[in-house]
Amino acid sequence: MIGLALFQTVLAAFACAVVASSLGVVSKKAYLILGITLSAASSLPMFTAFALPDVFAGIVAACQIVLFTGLERLSRGVRFALAAIASLAVAVHASIVPLALWLCIAGTGVALWRRKSELRPAMRLAWLWAPLLAGGIITVGAGFVAFGETSVVAKHYPHALARSVSDGPARWYLEKECRTPRYAVCEVFGTKIPTTVGGFLFNDTGLDGRATPEQMDRIRAEESEIVFRAALAYPGTELGNLAQHVVKQSVWFWVRPARYGDQVRPDSSGNPDFVEMANIPSATIYALNVAIYAVIALCTVWIGINARRLTQSQLTAISLIISVLAVNAAFCVLASGLSDRYQARLAWIFPLFVLSYVLSRHDKERSL
Repeated sequence: MIGLALFQTVLAAFACAVVASSLGVVSKKAYLILGITLSAASSLPMFTAFALPDVFAGIVAACQIVLFTGLERLSRGVRFALAAIASLAVAVHASIVPLALWLCIAGTGVALWRRKSELRPAMRLAWLWAPLLAGGIITVGAGFVAFGETSVVAKHYPHALARSVSDGPARWYLEKECRTPRYAVCEVFGTKIPTTVGGFLFNDTGLDGRATPEQMDRIRAEESEIVFRAALAYPGTELGNLAQHVVKQSVWFWVRPARYGDQVRPDSSGNPDFVEMANIPSATIYALNVAIYAVIALCTVWIGINARRLTQSQLTAISLIISVLAVNAAFCVLASGLSDRYQARLAWIFPLFVLSYVLSRHDKERSL
């Protein structure tokens, strides 16, 4: 996995360097301060070494925002490079598509609102939408080639159903409906529906171990209906859980220690068996999480103090960052549930932009 970590690190570093440069950071000292802060007091380094494409959520947001707000400060080659990286980011995971789509919609709204004062709005929107369109085509094409489905979520796990089961509504609904089975999930579990996401989806006792491929296809097709009907049956519980979870997810930025002791060993019959090591508390990771919250808090205070001094472009970028963080929290809770990594995968772009504003202002003052 070393190659994967290096690849993700290089792409993230390039995106950060372009953002900083486009926002006016010029001195080596400023770049050093920015690099040290992002490395030692943000969630970015944990996700560049993570064997899941979570780091691309932040990368796509950074690329799209700088393409929209700082287009005139980017050369044509850099524009194409950012668009290509963002297109790859859209294609690597279905959960990144809604973030890219939201930024396109929000950016379009801003461009239309400011169409008389905005510089080259059509060009900005073309570069803003390009990654979503290109990445979407790649995803749909890959899904068709691999699975024969023209979908951005081909053969996905039913995470939204698992979340509703864990929260209660879908489990209670299925316990009643499965007395006279009409859903594929009833064929798998009967009326004894698991109570956790992991128990519902994974291991030998979950869908992963018990459902046939044909049943999984039917469960995916029935997922939205079950979640919707369960929400209608228990609206108070569903809305209360969602509201509570979205609020918590919105401010849940911390990271967990990376585990390198997990192993795959043959069991008594020779079949591969995944052996997961226990989570071990880490003083280093605890200090990193404290630093992450401290830096985000300081950046928030700085924005509050200097809001009136920010340019229109800077205010637009900050507004887009805050909005995409909110959309990410809501979407992840709806589609999957609470997880520490969901918001942390994106949170590092906030200090990236704010610190770039601070350092660029310092560089400008020194040059006068």
